[in-house]
Amino acid sequence: PFSYVGGMVTSRIATDGSYNEAYGLDGILLLSGDNYLSFGWAQTFEKGRKNNPLSLDPTRLRLAYERRTKKGLGAYLGLSRAGKDYVPGIGFEMREDFTASRVEILYGWIPGEKSFLQSHSVQAEASLALRNEDNTIESAHFEPRWEFNTKSGWGGHFAYRFNKESLRELLEFSTEANVPPGEYTFSRLRSFFHAPMGGLLGAVTMVEVGSFYDGSRMTLRIMPTWSILPDLSLSGQYE
Repeated sequence: PFSYVGGMVTSRIATDGSYNEAYGLDGILLLSGDNYLSFGWAQTFEKGRKNNPLSLDPTRLRLAYERRTKKGLGAYLGLSRAGKDYVPGIGFEMREDFTASRVEILYGWIPGEKSFLQSHSVQAEASLALRNEDNTIESAHFEPRWEFNTKSGWGGHFAYRFNKESLRELLEFSTEANVPPGEYTFSRLRSFFHAPMGGLLGAVTMVEVGSFYDGSRMTLRIMPTWSILPDLSLSGQYE
């Protein structure tokens, strides 16, 4: 419920004289009530690159507005960008040289004493990632879903997800499974459930069925938990 601002500096220097330096700032500002503004800014400097701090090429930035609520209208509107020379030497990035946006809209209800539901909501999420070099679509998705939580502690969601992916290089999952470059659209249905938390036994279950690039995929994931002692639990995962 409060605002914060943070920062970070990293440095990697090799014995051959190469280096990668990075700094970053981020924060969340409480505007009013349930309304927040979040931001992030980072730059990297590496041997062999132009390293111009006044350019967006070595820069990663993020700006988002969020209305956090479980009742009524909620929203998330975000924009992020990474330049071609942004290379975090001590870190990880899913994409390079991109501009992306994400939008999420939800409407939630708290039914009251007579309902077995504690809360539930309908949501829709969409994202779009573009290549900076030519503004073509690299990745996009759209996902409507319904989430719920019961007064007895059960919860979960049902979702449908549509994906669009543009591959310019071979995508390898293993030595026997790969996807050639090209344009792909695929979709899936997902159900997710969790048992009441805090008891002796608990479990999380997820099932997904649908198409996947040029094939199909069905996934079952089970994660049981056994609370042996108040401060000690044992968990596992099968997929």
